[in-house]
This record gives sequence, C-alpha cells and structure tokens, in this order.
Amino acid sequence: EGIDFTPFIAVPLGWNIYNKKADGFVQIALGTMFRVPESEKFQYVVEAGFDVTHSYSYIAGGATYFH
Repeated sequence: EGIDFTPFIAVPLGWNIYNKKADGFVQIALGTMFRVPESEKFQYVVEAGFDVTHSYSYIAGGATYFH
C-alpha cells in the first residue's frame, strides 16, 4: 500500500476592517492532505496560497495526530 493523497483547491475570501474601512481579499489555495503507511496515526497537510486581491501568498504545512 502506498501513500494516500487527498488534493484540494479552495478560494478563500473575506474582509479586512482597519480604521473603519473594509477591504475585501481573495486568495487561491492549493494543497494536499496525505497519510504515510508507516505512521498511520498521523495525517499531514501541505498548502500554498496565492494572492489574487489584497492578500498574502504563503506556504504552510502541518500534522494531525489521531489517538
């Protein structure tokens, strides 16, 4: 059995409010969640977000432990 991948794409959007002024933002996020057979109690995620309007670009990763 190999690595189990679950890819995803998202379009986060929202509003920043600063000094009584609201600005909308939009991003595109691409990533995957995956499990490795050798560590079945862990699920990992890798994600990259790209600025579309008034936002930040980023790279993120993490792990979840299932008890």
